Amino acid sequence: MKSFITNGGEAGWKYIIFKHNQHQIEEAKQMSKDLGFKQFGASYSDRWKSSNWITGELMDVDRWSAGDYYLEKPDTQEDKSYSHRTVGLYHEEEFNMQKKIVCQMASNSTFEVYIRANGDVQPCCMLGDLDVHEAKNLISDHKEININYTNLVEILNGGFFKKLDNGINNGSKDRLKNCFYTCSVKG
Repeated sequence: MKSFITNGGEAGWKYIIFKHNQHQIEEAKQMSKDLGFKQFGASYSDRWKSSNWITGELMDVDRWSAGDYYLEKPDTQEDKSYSHRTVGLYHEEEFNMQKKIVCQMASNSTFEVYIRANGDVQPCCMLGDLDVHEAKNLISDHKEININYTNLVEILNGGFFKKLDNGINNGSKDRLKNCFYTCSVKG
């Protein structure tokens, strides 16, 4: 973060509130100012509703496995709309391999990446957990997409991002439903 900001990057911090950090919101907000973040926002996770990506069925959960530990729901939780996690509510159309997608993270000469807490690098949070959701099928070695093992330039030029690009721009077998439902062009 420090290197990115020091070299002219405009960083924003989306602080997701869990049980383990619910008492540190103000501390994190101050830290974001001290480090030079342009934006800071604290929000509740919508992952306490788990969706079956095929049927859209939702079920309540109180904790998520994160490797060798668990992320737990905070003591208080604002209600969120979970409909954006349900595939059937994105558009009233079937998944289409040829429909145009404009990736919101790589359009209008603006390029962004999402770095998960575990170090995984992906274009946005809408791909979900790269160990669990559909994008896992495009990854041959998780170390190749993790900033703890591979530098950012190599990750962005690597196989995972090439497959994502090919799926988005060429409608290939690598096209992800999350990319289609989130960023396909309407009309």
